[in-house]
Amino acid sequence: MNPLRYLAPAALAATLILAASGCGKAADEAAEVAAEQAAAKEGHNLDVNLEGGNVKISGTDAEGNAINIETKQEGGTAEMHIKGADGAEAHYGENTKLPADFPKDVPQYEGMKLISSMTESGNMVVQATLSADLAAAKDYYVKACKEQGWTETQTMSTAGTMEMLHYEKDDRVLSVTLMKQDSGSMLNLVVGPK
Repeated sequence: MNPLRYLAPAALAATLILAASGCGKAADEAAEVAAEQAAAKEGHNLDVNLEGGNVKISGTDAEGNAINIETKQEGGTAEMHIKGADGAEAHYGENTKLPADFPKDVPQYEGMKLISSMTESGNMVVQATLSADLAAAKDYYVKACKEQGWTETQTMSTAGTMEMLHYEKDDRVLSVTLMKQDSGSMLNLVVGPK
């Protein structure tokens, strides 16, 4: 799944959540029709359904690829789930969980708060925030990856703002990217076949 392929429909879903929240059934129906017509102008064949601040979009994109996007808005938080016809999935939002088959030997920083996860063709990408600063997070991943049997193949550092750690194990690769934030750090984990 190329996430950029879903960018326009996903942006449409986010816009619909903001525009139609609490406006009533007639406004929801008008927004559905307007969204479907706007998508059609871009070559997408979509069915848009709004209900209670939630959005469901299904259909095909301009290239004929299946699109299924579902957003949920509840208690001040919003989530988005995208599912491709090829089994690829992406989740965004506060209640994001690790993919069910996420490898047990990929270290997970205690207390990390997941922001997004994506799976496609054996590759998994997870993004999270950490309370730890950049140096502590790097130290953890260097040690934990070694303990889990990963072999370091490359590291890169950029002036205390980003750390990139690359590993191999058996027939897989793991990339750990850590970025300094105002408070704590941001983590990207990418694991997949060589």
